[in-house]
Amino acid sequence: MFLVIFGLAVTFAFFFYLKWENSSYVRTIDLIPGPPKVPLFGNALSIPLDTHGKNRIDPFSVAAVYYLLS
Repeated sequence: MFLVIFGLAVTFAFFFYLKWENSSYVRTIDLIPGPPKVPLFGNALSIPLDTHGKNRIDPFSVAAVYYLLS
């Protein structure tokens, strides 16, 4: 019984996704120039990564602040 309900839910989600991707709303948004989208991730894969480590948190400084505050 669980497999039947699960199969129906997956089928419903798949057809909803197809209907959404072929809607006029999405087709209009796709006309905006930009990087190609990837299913499930969108354009998140094109976000530049921090290759030089400038945004990295130093664990020793965090430990020192925690020690001073406690």
